[in-house]
Amino acid sequence: MVPSYERDTKRDLKNLRLASQTTCEAATPYFFRDFDARTPVCRDTTAAEWRQTLLGFSERPWLKYVRTLKIGTRDRNEAFGLPDTARSGLRDRCLVAYAYAIPAFARNCSALQAIRAQIDTAHVGFTADGEPGWQRDLLLLTIANTLRECPRTIASLEISLPLTLDFQMLRRWIVKTPALLDLISQLASISLTVNDATGHGGVRYWETSESENQRQYPNQQYQAGLWDFVQLVPIPSALAIQCTHICDFTRLSHTSFKKLQELKLFRVEISSNTMERVVRESSTSLRAIELDFVELTSGTWSAVLTTLCSLPDLLHCYVDSCGYSATGTSSHFRPLLLPEPDDPEAIETLNVRQDSAALGAVQRHVNSLRKRRSLEQYSEYEYRYMNI
Repeated sequence: MVPSYERDTKRDLKNLRLASQTTCEAATPYFFRDFDARTPVCRDTTAAEWRQTLLGFSERPWLKYVRTLKIGTRDRNEAFGLPDTARSGLRDRCLVAYAYAIPAFARNCSALQAIRAQIDTAHVGFTADGEPGWQRDLLLLTIANTLRECPRTIASLEISLPLTLDFQMLRRWIVKTPALLDLISQLASISLTVNDATGHGGVRYWETSESENQRQYPNQQYQAGLWDFVQLVPIPSALAIQCTHICDFTRLSHTSFKKLQELKLFRVEISSNTMERVVRESSTSLRAIELDFVELTSGTWSAVLTTLCSLPDLLHCYVDSCGYSATGTSSHFRPLLLPEPDDPEAIETLNVRQDSAALGAVQRHVNSLRKRRSLEQYSEYEYRYMNI
């Protein structure tokens, strides 16, 4: 369990704390600002030692400096050479200890602003009869309990789970506790990521065979759980949705975008009407938008992008590998062949002239607003369509 910064930064701050009492006091708030408290996977760690470490840290005075807390499981590759059998047994014992200790740790982070929760696909599964394994249930309950213990200063929540179904299961824990439900509804920023990319459609290139999780509960079939979870935050100021298998953003019908300042969408499909509603409702607040692998189910990208030119405070716009859905009413604009992996296009379209011209207009609009505010403008390399 270590502060989560770039390695060189952590090393420099650590050395600075050892230099003198004065530099230690100056560096400590920065050293502990971003704290990684995910479960350990180390041959030298026992579950009892891990629990005592967490509980011991819960009493440390530097907890008041923690602003971002990362919880959950580590990636499957962070196992430090343990054989699979030993790794599995240690993992399970540490999960039980973790579920007991991490909520108490979060409770004492008095100035906490953000929670980043992650569950990796290697740590969870379902039983033979299709029910959630105890590890999955325990990890989701641990996330809910940790959120319940967080101070009211928290404003941002990032969650990465294997399946869309997992968001439905986590939501069930949350709605059982009115105080927790109230805390979630007051969040300013929410970022949700689905991280199981196995099986058909999980990635664009180089697909892998589907996991047992994905076979039993396909992301697209159970995506209602994802959108129901988003709507726990009724008026977000920052919203990020990152999927593996393409999910339908149009299902997000009860969220208000009137205070939305930042929007990031990755591998979703959306209708032009929904996209225009988002822009219309956030017309006085939206400042940044990123669209990656977003597919339109109706209308044209030229029409959608033209609406962005009306935003008075749009200082950042990034569009990459967006196109048209194969099943929507605008599918006739979809190219038959995908671009090469190392040569992506901002918009994959047969409506080339209109869509490219609209993207160029947005890029010029963003740069003009940045110039007006004395901000660095994007280069022609970054905004290749500016001169179209």
